[in-house]
Amino acid sequence: MNAENFTEYIENPSLLFQMNYEELKQLILQYPYNANLRYLLAKKSQLEGRNDHERNLRNAAIHSPD
Repeated sequence: MNAENFTEYIENPSLLFQMNYEELKQLILQYPYNANLRYLLAKKSQLEGRNDHERNLRNAAIHSPD
């Protein structure tokens, strides 16, 4: 993911199948207050049926501006 295609992932979360879960986690470490990245991580963990989905969803909600 880069700045050019970041909005594509936000507008169409089904593209997350192409992205690696660990890559998203690394981006969150680089940009810890980016609510959109946290949303994408929560969505990715839901799509993959990961055990940490609830935690990722909770963190996305905490960092959400509204």
